[in-house]
Amino acid sequence: MTKHIASDSLDLTRQLEQFYKLPEPSEQFKIQLETQLEQRRLHLIENVRSRSSTSRIRKFINYLFVPYKSAPIKFGIGILTALAGILVFSGLVYAIVTTFNIYIPGLGLANRESQFRSLPEPVTQTQDGVTVTIKQVLLTPEKTSLVMTIQGLDSGAMVTEDDSREVHARSCNAFPEIALPDGTLLSPTDTGQLGYDDTNAYQRVFFYPPISDSVRKAQVDIPCILQTRAGSAPENWQMPLSFIAASPDLTIAPIIEATQPEQSAPDTTGLLALDQVIQTASSTIFTGRFSPLFDGSSVTGIKDQAPQIRDANEKALPWRIPSEINHFTDEQGVYHWAYQVDENDIAWPISIQFDAIDLHCSSQTQFEFDPGQVAELGQVWEVNKALAIGACDIQLVSIKKIQSGYTFRIASDEHPIQDAKIEILGQTLTTSSQVLKSSYDDVSLTFANELPAGRLTVQFTGVTIQVSGPWQIQWSPENEGVK
Repeated sequence: MTKHIASDSLDLTRQLEQFYKLPEPSEQFKIQLETQLEQRRLHLIENVRSRSSTSRIRKFINYLFVPYKSAPIKFGIGILTALAGILVFSGLVYAIVTTFNIYIPGLGLANRESQFRSLPEPVTQTQDGVTVTIKQVLLTPEKTSLVMTIQGLDSGAMVTEDDSREVHARSCNAFPEIALPDGTLLSPTDTGQLGYDDTNAYQRVFFYPPISDSVRKAQVDIPCILQTRAGSAPENWQMPLSFIAASPDLTIAPIIEATQPEQSAPDTTGLLALDQVIQTASSTIFTGRFSPLFDGSSVTGIKDQAPQIRDANEKALPWRIPSEINHFTDEQGVYHWAYQVDENDIAWPISIQFDAIDLHCSSQTQFEFDPGQVAELGQVWEVNKALAIGACDIQLVSIKKIQSGYTFRIASDEHPIQDAKIEILGQTLTTSSQVLKSSYDDVSLTFANELPAGRLTVQFTGVTIQVSGPWQIQWSPENEGVK
């Protein structure tokens, strides 16, 4: 253990030395970074004032964001970046700052007490009959959102799934960037579709990091129009932006915290929860979560990403996934979901039903296999051995010799297998593929060199199974709760 500690310490020292040798940042960068850190410190403190253990959290935040001297700036930035990364990925910062109590179309969840900035008016530019409009830019302490529409494209300008790989490779894959006055370029951290607006223009939203309050002007650089064929649309758009305090008439919707639902599936109490409901002038958004079914498991998805949403008259309601709702959480194994119903004429209550979920078990199980001195191509060994990967039970049905590797057939009587991670210890894997069938899963592994004769150790490092429900929740605005 001492050797490992010494090795880790040496690696850390080398990384710090490498980082410390970087060129000295400019004075402008130092000032801007310190300003942003101070703004974030004040914002975080403001958001924890009403929480318990406030003094302890505030002391920690003050310690983390203490203004630093210019001499150790490189080391200071490195430590702050590392700590910020640890906090973000551990969920602590998320827990502190997410006092979200309103929803804004085109932005998502926000804090009513935050200072919002926006464009004074939409920005439009036309080239060769194609019009790009920046309909909305909203700036908050957490993020920046930009809503864009494009009109006038030729019918064949966009690439499709039927196009060849070469066409896709040559198509536009460059996202619009926000250029700040100091030369900083902000790339999107996320993007999504918002559907059609009242002028029948299709809307797309892009999310960027927060922009300092000191920045009053910027520019959107659009190298090309995303997902268009090469040469099919104008390129190199540059659109100026200016930021002012957002209008007090900004469209917002309150967030309703839902009570926890009763479960309709046996032996799964607490698995499904409805967390929030957001009602806007034209839609209703539901957000919730699936918790792990048992220890050592995690929910990784919903079958076909397709719940059934119906009103009280059993009318099926079309839905979409709202682009502005993004969940970041440190809840181990929890799967968050959000669905938006764009209808007003609804017979309440609404019911949301999930038929099945994908559940991942992460654990390690080993199986020793001896193919003998000479294994012929196509040879099959019937194994039929039960294996437990965490709380997931599977059956290793057979092993088949293929070129430079083996195919492992696994099955589960109770839950269909969706994915499995298999390796042969001590061997260099070149490819891994799988063929899913209703009753089994074939996982094929090929290796750089022909496997040696004799006993092999096969290790299962995780498996994903499909667990059937159904699970159902209901909600009605009359009681602002869940039945």
